[in-house]
Amino acid sequence: MDCLTKVLNRDSCPVTIQPALSTLGGGQTNGRVVSASLVFWGLLGSAGLAQQHSGVKLPNCSQSMIVGTWQGVFTHGQGGDNDTDSFACPINIAADGTVTAGNCTVIPVLTIALAPSGTLKIDNTCRVTGSMSYNTCIGGTSCLSVALVISAWRSADGSRITGFQQWACPASPGNCLTNFELIAGH
Repeated sequence: MDCLTKVLNRDSCPVTIQPALSTLGGGQTNGRVVSASLVFWGLLGSAGLAQQHSGVKLPNCSQSMIVGTWQGVFTHGQGGDNDTDSFACPINIAADGTVTAGNCTVIPVLTIALAPSGTLKIDNTCRVTGSMSYNTCIGGTSCLSVALVISAWRSADGSRITGFQQWACPASPGNCLTNFELIAGH
């Protein structure tokens, strides 16, 4: 049985440091290099042991982990005060990442000309990226199309997707960056 197999099975394994590996330049041993190497390999080994033997696993996310209905609040600052143009919708994420919205809750002066839609994907590190767009009108006269670029993370317990949304600001040149959050539904 080789030394690596013994360590993974929590058996002891004698370690011999060869002089060629522990010397620099004129043949003098460099204790810092040896110590740093031992610490590095020790940490790497203990991380592997923790994952393999204690049941602790690094998360591996998949698209199925975000499929379903979420609740989202959208605020894009059209009114300048960030409260007269907010609305909430149930957001459905399909297996292929397609995003559709259910019946949205709006304030009386706001209408939704085009409900939020787009795509959201999750990678194996639980990062959620994609885009969504929607159109709203305030008072029937001031309308705005919003295109969001989303960068977020799925929480460890799966109850939230939180991060940031970037979009073109109507009142100032350039892009705005605001919080993005979806809360898991039932």
